[in-house]
Amino acid sequence: MLIKPFNTRYRLARYKTPDGDTCIGKLSFDTHIGHFGHTLQSYIVYQYYHQRVTQPLIIQQLTELGFDISTGQINEILIHDKDHFHTEKIHC
Repeated sequence: MLIKPFNTRYRLARYKTPDGDTCIGKLSFDTHIGHFGHTLQSYIVYQYYHQRVTQPLIIQQLTELGFDISTGQINEILIHDKDHFHTEKIHC
């Protein structure tokens, strides 16, 4: 697994209509996964739940790797939209 910072610059089309209004394009659905990609999110979840790495150590690791991420963002990655994991745990 390769973890490194990767910034994407999105350029949206912007048009001015004859009546003076402005229309701006929209991003595709897959760009709304959050500020950080799936690989980094899975790394954080793996480190925290499987390797028992604390959140302060995770932030230290990622900061040393060059990521600009806050403790609040790490916490959000760890708790947001994880219902399917809890359902799987109950059925095992």
